[in-house]
Amino acid sequence: MKVLIVDDEPIIRMDLKELLEENGYTVVGEASDGETAIHLTRCLKPDVVLMDIKMPGKMDGLQAARLISEEGICPVVFLSAYNKHELVWDAAIDKETFSFLAKPVEEKSLLLTLEKIVGRRNCIKREEA
Repeated sequence: MKVLIVDDEPIIRMDLKELLEENGYTVVGEASDGETAIHLTRCLKPDVVLMDIKMPGKMDGLQAARLISEEGICPVVFLSAYNKHELVWDAAIDKETFSFLAKPVEEKSLLLTLEKIVGRRNCIKREEA
């Protein structure tokens, strides 16, 4: 599975990358802001994006995820230190393509969430074909 990691904290990106690669995932890119996340998602076509919600710059994680969803590129798993599911779900366009994990992220939860959301996305694609 190809994963794009988007978080403004370099240490968090490094920890997530290490965890994912140790479990057989391929980290295709990293970004620290929403604008870069959009560009990399369009270019690299990951299977899933791990996206921090609160990031500096013109575009936060919610705004970037909306564009990714509208373009149908891939699902997004939100990561946030703020344990406010309402914030995520109220802003989500298509709840089938979004999921949420609170920081600090536990390895088992992360891996299960990735498999579940990408699997769900693949089922939807097969049904549409």
